Amino acid sequence: MSLGTRIRQVRSQSGMTIRQLAGRINVSHATLGHWETGKCLPSVVSLLRISRETSCDFTWLATGHVHSELSGLTENEINAISCGAGVYGGSAEAYGPTWALRGNMFHSI
Repeated sequence: MSLGTRIRQVRSQSGMTIRQLAGRINVSHATLGHWETGKCLPSVVSLLRISRETSCDFTWLATGHVHSELSGLTENEINAISCGAGVYGGSAEAYGPTWALRGNMFHSI
């Protein structure tokens, strides 16, 4: 199951529209729609916010698996994880589909 499909699934299971969840996590409804369709990828901080608003396990949402070292981190700790070149996870609303998460850093692929 793709990340976008997991985002759509937890949003709909929580009974929220795209506009409702987008408002709760501070992004536009268009951005959330792009995440759900796979046109772009959310930041780690945005995934953390989605998991909190939908009461979904962060690790499963982010990876499709049930365990990760990120699952116990606070939003500030996640925000401090470097995405390379001085850009941090909370600094951008979305990453284009040409970026991939390797370890705790985003790299161009």
